[in-house]
Amino acid sequence: RVQLIFNTPRGKGARTDEGRIRAASVLYGVPCITTLPAAEACVRAMEALRSEPMRVQAMQDRFMAGTASIDR
Repeated sequence: RVQLIFNTPRGKGARTDEGRIRAASVLYGVPCITTLPAAEACVRAMEALRSEPMRVQAMQDRFMAGTASIDR
């Protein structure tokens, strides 16, 4: 079963395929990554999940611990 699609089209010929691929990904509920920066971020996230388990922490707890920052 397909669980993730990487499709980084280039050139005019790929446009028709791009639309079909995205439509199929929506129809079947499969995430579709369409840019190289997003693909890189996705791969890094998958690597991080393999090396350490995901931690869930409430935002309030992060702010109270002083580990969150607000960039303005």
